[in-house]
Amino acid sequence: MVVKSENKEGYLSVKYGSLVAPLIEAVKEQQKEIKNQQKEIDELKKENREILEKLKKIEKNN
Repeated sequence: MVVKSENKEGYLSVKYGSLVAPLIEAVKEQQKEIKNQQKEIDELKKENREILEKLKKIEKNN
């Protein structure tokens, strides 16, 4: 991916074309993680609502 030039200055360059596939896979993996985290957030919100409802019933009965 990083290439040293053939001239005497020895500049480094990047072959951006070879970065495309790994970047696409990284984005796919990241999206999968985001989806899993969103699912967990939704489940926790539901659980929180249920707990709050139970708490309100307890408070109402006291």
